[in-house]
Order: sequence, then C-alpha cells, then structure tokens
Amino acid sequence: PLPDGTCSLISSFNIKVSDLGDNSITNRTVCDGEMVQFTAPAGFDFEWSTTSRGFISSTEQILNLEITETDTVQLKLSKEGCVIVERTALLMSKPELSLEGDAFQIIKGESVQLHASGTGTVHWTPSTGLSDPAGADPIANPLATTEYVVTLTDSAGCTAGGKILIIVEQTAFIPNLFTPNDDGNNDELRVYGLDAANSFNLSIYNREGSLVYSSANVSE
Repeated sequence: PLPDGTCSLISSFNIKVSDLGDNSITNRTVCDGEMVQFTAPAGFDFEWSTTSRGFISSTEQILNLEITETDTVQLKLSKEGCVIVERTALLMSKPELSLEGDAFQIIKGESVQLHASGTGTVHWTPSTGLSDPAGADPIANPLATTEYVVTLTDSAGCTAGGKILIIVEQTAFIPNLFTPNDDGNNDELRVYGLDAANSFNLSIYNREGSLVYSSANVSE
C-alpha cells in the first residue's frame, strides 16, 4: 500500500525491437534493354513494384526485368507487423556512336580513313587492313571488300555498334552516285584508275533519269 493507505496499480508493457533496419535507397547503372534480376532476403513477406510500372510481384525474386528507361525498383518487406522499404534507383546508360559514312569504294592498294566518335573506348573488327583497331580514326587498307564492325563501350560496360563497308575494286571504276549538295559528303564525282585511258564519254543523269551533263572531253 502507498503511504496514504491506497493500493498501487502497476501495468507492464512488452516492447519487441525489430532488426529490419532503416529504409534505404541504392543506385544501380544498367544498359538500355538490359534484363536485370532482384532477390529479396528470406523470411519476409514481399511486394515488388517500380515507379513506372507499379506492382510487379509478391515472390522472392524478380527475374528478367527488362529496363528501357530510368526507373526505381521498390521492395516492401513485412514481418510481424514491421515494414521496411528498400529502393534501387536504376540509372540508364545508353552510349551514342557516330560514324562518318557507312560505305566507301576504293581501288585495291589505296586506303581510306574511318571516323567514329562517342564517349568510351572503340574497337574495330576484323583488324585486317586497319592501322589501329582500337583507335577512333584508323586508316583502312583492305585487299578485298570488307565490312568493318565498330563497337563503342562506355564506363558502365554498355555498348553501341555500327558497320562500315569498304568496297575494294580490282580495276578502274566510276561511282554511279554522288550528291553535290555541299554537305561535305560525296559532293564530288571522282573517276578512279583511268590514268592510262586516252578518252572516254561521261554522262550524268539525275534521279528522275534526265540527262544533266554529257562530255567526251576528259579535261572537262
């Protein structure tokens, strides 16, 4: 009894501490179109969702989730009334590769310089006929018609690719197309390998088939 003669009332509370931890967010860099997987820790109830797609699954794993845009994957863990949310921000990496031209025509024994640009490292295949397969601007001197494949790899390991065809003529030739529009590409019509020719006739037609130029004089 208390000093005043009254009885005391004692209440007890049982406090259980959860070890689920704090809500967290992590960053993960992925390539455009990459298939990613996620696995939740065992012993919980699960709920997976993303910012762009909403609810995805209530299973322990997400398999082959295709990523085509920047997004955030959210995992909601539940156990004995406690809830924690873990988020993974998916940062998109999509390298951009630029090539100057997609096809060139040369006489056997001649060469042409290739140009590739983009942020990352460059690799050309095959290496045959190239001055530097790991350079952005190699000199190409193939002995036969060759299609070169170039791959750009960025710091995240994501890649972009392109192709350039080098047509190697064994004899003289005259290109059947040129574009005199002053854009710096194929503006001039050049005749190759006819140094020993005494004369020839040249006719130029537009895309509608109309004759726009004709000459029998090599010097014109």
